[in-house]
Amino acid sequence: MRYRTNLSFTLLGFLALCVSTSGCGAMLNSELEDVSIIARPADARITIDSIFHADGFFRSKLKRGSTHIIEVSKEGYRTSRIQTGNNVSAWFFANLWAPWSILGMPVDILTGSAFTIKPNPIIVELSPGSGPPIIEKNYLDGYAQAIAPVAILIGLEVWFIYSLTKGYH
Repeated sequence: MRYRTNLSFTLLGFLALCVSTSGCGAMLNSELEDVSIIARPADARITIDSIFHADGFFRSKLKRGSTHIIEVSKEGYRTSRIQTGNNVSAWFFANLWAPWSILGMPVDILTGSAFTIKPNPIIVELSPGSGPPIIEKNYLDGYAQAIAPVAILIGLEVWFIYSLTKGYH
């Protein structure tokens, strides 16, 4: 009985420590990233996700973990559409230093803090003429890049916790 009580308090303390220090990316990256958009000619219109923002140059905070459509247009030039993508942030892998990364990694993935927006900065040079929009798709599947190590770590951590507790029944 005494072993079971000590084990319960130990696991409860371990869980509290895990939750309180999880999510390195969420603590250091935040959910938003500064993205610069530079358009040439300088008076070209910049819209992000169908909302007009500026002419020529714009710096914005965009949500990580989401794709965004940036459209640059000017009369007499072909419109350019860029779809942003996500790469896994280096801070996401900082979760690996601790045995409770099983909690930190999902926190980072769910908040979007595990990712960085690509391309950044976005530089667009419009071509004179008319015609359909020029579409650039820079979508990198950051979720697939992030979930693979999480699945491996979940398996390792479940095995580790099981091996620690199998003697206490």
